[in-house]
Amino acid sequence: MQPSSLKIQTAETDVIGEIHKPTDLVPLPGAEPNCGPEEYKPDGLGLCCRKCPAGFHVSRHCGVNHGMPICDPCEPGSFLTYPNGETSCQPCAKCREDQEMVAVCTRTSNQKCQCKTGSFYCDSPDCTESCYRCRRCSGATLRPCNATSDTVCDTEPGPEAPDFTERTPEQCGARGSDSLRGPKSTGSL
Repeated sequence: MQPSSLKIQTAETDVIGEIHKPTDLVPLPGAEPNCGPEEYKPDGLGLCCRKCPAGFHVSRHCGVNHGMPICDPCEPGSFLTYPNGETSCQPCAKCREDQEMVAVCTRTSNQKCQCKTGSFYCDSPDCTESCYRCRRCSGATLRPCNATSDTVCDTEPGPEAPDFTERTPEQCGARGSDSLRGPKSTGSL
């Protein structure tokens, strides 16, 4: 046999054209592969594959150690927020009837929902996960209701909080005020 007819394969090209050393192709029998932080270990294959980027999932695992799997984009209505070795994407959340959407679902982020205007989300142990109608104040409002907290009402104004309620000109005249709102300052402290 002539030396020129011997062919020794020193490298192999995987599906996407990457060249790997022969030691990368097959792990030693009985040895667990040592996967890096940007890799995952497919069950039963005994090798490490690189992770698909966020917004993609694995449709076929790599065929060589430290190789790249075949990654498909998440279908509309699904997402993955992180680099991964997942074989499917997560379904997008659906807003409940008492919520409104504030951010749409994309391949890399879930849909975000919040309570509709006029209601708030209660996450205390006393509440179930749902939206509650905002409280209406009979007096002054200290903090208006928003999507995550109820209205805070001023139940009784104290001496440090003057009563700034609407007054008629007759009421103001009797107290010496020239304003329709609040007491007139006397200048003495």
